[in-house]
Amino acid sequence: MKRLLILTLAVAMVATFGASVALAAPGDLSPAPAFSDIAGHPAEADLTVLGALQIFTGAYGLGGAVAPNDPITRAQFCKVVIVAKNLTAVAQGLMGLKPMFTDANDIPTWAWGYVNAAVQAGIIGGYPDGTFKANNPVKYSEAIKMLVCMITGHKSQVDPALPWPNNYVFYGVSRGFTDDVAITDPSASCTRGDMARMLFATMKVDPLNADGSPDTDGAILEDTGTSRRLYSGTFLGRTGGQLFIDSIPGPLALGDPVYLLGASSYGECTGVEVECVANKAGNVVFINRAAGNTVSGIFKQLGSDPAGSYMELASAQKVYYTPSIPVLLNQDTVTSNTQTCLRNGDTVLINLDGSGNGVAVTATRYDLICRLLIIPHFPPPPPITITLLPHPEDYLAGVTLSAGATPTKITFPGLSPFFYSNGGAITSLAGVTLDVGSTCTVKINGAPASRDQLAKDDVIKAATYGAAGYFNQSSIVEISATRNLADGIITTNRSVFDASGTRYYTTMNIGGTISEFERNDDPYLPAEPTVGLRYKFGREENGMLFFNAGVTDEHPIVYVKSASTSTGPHYYITCDVKGVEQTWECAADRSAWTQSFRCLAIDGGTGMVTAGVDYTPDWVTNYNVVASTTSSVTLQNPGGTWFAQDPPLVVYRKSGTTYTYIGCAGLTGAWQVHCYLDAGTPRVVVYEAP
Repeated sequence: MKRLLILTLAVAMVATFGASVALAAPGDLSPAPAFSDIAGHPAEADLTVLGALQIFTGAYGLGGAVAPNDPITRAQFCKVVIVAKNLTAVAQGLMGLKPMFTDANDIPTWAWGYVNAAVQAGIIGGYPDGTFKANNPVKYSEAIKMLVCMITGHKSQVDPALPWPNNYVFYGVSRGFTDDVAITDPSASCTRGDMARMLFATMKVDPLNADGSPDTDGAILEDTGTSRRLYSGTFLGRTGGQLFIDSIPGPLALGDPVYLLGASSYGECTGVEVECVANKAGNVVFINRAAGNTVSGIFKQLGSDPAGSYMELASAQKVYYTPSIPVLLNQDTVTSNTQTCLRNGDTVLINLDGSGNGVAVTATRYDLICRLLIIPHFPPPPPITITLLPHPEDYLAGVTLSAGATPTKITFPGLSPFFYSNGGAITSLAGVTLDVGSTCTVKINGAPASRDQLAKDDVIKAATYGAAGYFNQSSIVEISATRNLADGIITTNRSVFDASGTRYYTTMNIGGTISEFERNDDPYLPAEPTVGLRYKFGREENGMLFFNAGVTDEHPIVYVKSASTSTGPHYYITCDVKGVEQTWECAADRSAWTQSFRCLAIDGGTGMVTAGVDYTPDWVTNYNVVASTTSSVTLQNPGGTWFAQDPPLVVYRKSGTTYTYIGCAGLTGAWQVHCYLDAGTPRVVVYEAP
């Protein structure tokens, strides 16, 4: 990386960042899909709606598998129809009454109330021979008849001149009860996915008045009138527990949780068409992004050409838009930002409409960690402008976990050359500890994590609410951490000069593998590391060596598998380290250590093994395992009782000449084992298989 020619100055000054921060309410999107096996299925949206409305939860509950291509039984179909029709209370009242069918003993007791309610409502009547056949798969013809009979007034409209089942199938298809499910064989078993598609469509069918006219305000999922539960329009935004779309004059209340399809966040829906479904309480629990796509990347600049105004990304892609379009910057739902607030380097997600034009932007600016930029003005006497220039990453010198109401605390290194906006004052980050609230979104190596999973030596970049700087524990809204250490012996250093400046490279021997890394010489690595010494570097997001994490002398307990010699002379031992094979260079020939347990002394500077105390168990004395956990063991024999924990304890199983690491979790009570005692404490335990 090029050295940045930026002057730094430790000052404190008040800037115009505002006096307070209003933080949006935490998101209430479901962390998992309604069902685990419906992604991409034709009934994905329909099954998600039924799950969100608690109408159909499947055998394993929400979040589990639902087997959308498997059949649904007649008893199960009764339940979803009764719950969808809002007759659950009736079913519960009839739960203790055995249904009046000749095979009632075959009807599951959990289904009694639903079957009774369906019979009472005229939705189902059983077979002519008096049976119900509760556990048989429901046929498409039977399912359609039940759906038609479910909605008031439609049963009487079925043509009596047509034979069964065509009379109900023809009516159901023509009146919108079956969605676009193709009914090719009415006698075939109805799948769970097709059930969901047809039931969702049925819930949108208007009931009929006595004169056969539609009751336009009476559908279960009505899209007009006072009982409205279906909404569609352009998504304008979400504030806390409220949703705004352009077709509705006021806000819509959101449920908890909300299932979102076609997008992964509310921000991805802004400016595009959505379809929403509310539960009986009127709270939206399902949102489907109906059209359009998204483009993500790093913002470079605004521009225009004969085709119109565009946003250009670092990849050179141009996204055209009609000014002005809304920008959600660092989760700030209060400020009305537009595209003019974007800066070079912002991470953006651009929502596109059906024509491919940008309609809204969700932007993240990692603004917490900054350099101090001093801009002199001429002619003399030169006034100066002091401002903050975002420098995305710094590493953590420490993390204190949250406890009750006390938030997680992150501490920056005492030698940090960076600054941050602290309530409007430009302040050094050196040695500073900041609070991280529970609403902060955290990713570690790209995977979702919690704030308490952050750790010392993580290289982080962080965004503050509205890119307005730090005020309190709620200010940091997003942290992206890189946890990627390079630990090895330095073999070479080199530099390359090109049009972009000077780049620095370091080659390391990491466990016998030679790897070259670009070195970020600004700010923590201004000098070349010493060839021949061992270093442990923290790496930043792009994989460059970022800071020296430091190495210390190590003393692992290992099983030495073999020893070898190469020209030089160089001596090596290959060891089993709790089930992982690892090789170290030694200062002398250690072939005598082969097939023994050793506590190694590894020099933190050179990475070489300088000594190895023999920890091989006493093969004469037996110890009984009287208790063990996944990390501890209690041993006993006539000579006394001994207790040990992992770490540093290691536990192996010996079979012939083969040693296999099993850990404390692999021990079984009443086993006899051998062990090595270090000042009366077990350090190596070996179970010798018979």
